[in-house]
Amino acid sequence: MTRDPDPIGLYDPYLSAVSPKGDHGHFSGGYKIWPNGARVAQADVRLMCIGNSTSLWPDAAWSLELGKMLTTPDRIVAVYNGAGKGNTSSQEVLPLPAPL
Repeated sequence: MTRDPDPIGLYDPYLSAVSPKGDHGHFSGGYKIWPNGARVAQADVRLMCIGNSTSLWPDAAWSLELGKMLTTPDRIVAVYNGAGKGNTSSQEVLPLPAPL
């Protein structure tokens, strides 16, 4: 089995199962990426959004709209949407790194 390169260094098999790629054009490690993978390398700001079905694109696009609002001619923004259907609070924090 192969998978796409993971530009954020985190592959989440659970997220990949509950939030499949579908017809989303930019997807890696289980995360939907806006606006595209090439822009990630140039981004000044990278946001990771988590949540449940109320945060999934395209039906609930609050994180997508946040990325658009924060983008300016002088600031490039990339958004990783890590929302998953039916996620609980515990499942949301599992992929987050432990504080140092």
